[in-house]
Amino acid sequence: MKRRLVNLLLIIGFFSSCANNARTVYLKTDQVEGLTTEAIVTLNGFQIGQVDDIDINQKGEIIIKLNLDKEPPIPTDSKFELENGDLFGSKAISVELGTAKKMIAAGDTLASASGVGPRTFQSDSLAIKIKDIFENLTGAKQRDSILLELRRLNKNLEELKSNR
Repeated sequence: MKRRLVNLLLIIGFFSSCANNARTVYLKTDQVEGLTTEAIVTLNGFQIGQVDDIDINQKGEIIIKLNLDKEPPIPTDSKFELENGDLFGSKAISVELGTAKKMIAAGDTLASASGVGPRTFQSDSLAIKIKDIFENLTGAKQRDSILLELRRLNKNLEELKSNR
């Protein structure tokens, strides 16, 4: 009987340790700039978590709930910055590790850097260029060039008619 109880406790302990592989922390910020709950959290380009929820508290502050992996340890003075996650403008949160001895623990609320890192501007300009290319292929610029060509063609046809 004792052996079964010990085995049962070991099994329960094993499953609870496997299920508890994330820590929840909260970021307090002033803007989210298109961040969604599908956004990832990265450290040096490696995914270490995901945005779980975005809410506004009674003081009007935006609170972002993050589910971060247990590892690596993240110092409390680390910077969390909003950046573009890909070329199409989806947002992500990047972590720049600090140097503090104290580490972030589950349930901590941290201040997010409201500034946007230099990588965002670079990828924003690339996204704008890609958007311009798509507009050139399908948008207003393409329609305008087609209209110009049609006008030139019409003018040439009218000249041919009048020369006959």
